[in-house]
Amino acid sequence: MVKVKDEGPGVPAENIPAIWKPFASMPVGDVPKGAGLGLAIAREIVDQHGGILEYNAEGDDVGACFCVDLPLSKVDPSMNTGGESA
Repeated sequence: MVKVKDEGPGVPAENIPAIWKPFASMPVGDVPKGAGLGLAIAREIVDQHGGILEYNAEGDDVGACFCVDLPLSKVDPSMNTGGESA
């Protein structure tokens, strides 16, 4: 599992469901509003790899914390994993 945390205001509880929707963007202080695509795209990519991307609320005004959990996969030894030119 990988955790990414910042020191900003975090996400208000009532806005958490909306952060995963494409084009949903909420202003935070003086920071300009974004396009609202980053988390939607990131979650879709993680989902396509069989993983989970979630928001971890650690309390009010303690920053945002996102957790990415990806499954381990077995490496097929017949696949060329690099290191030699064809």
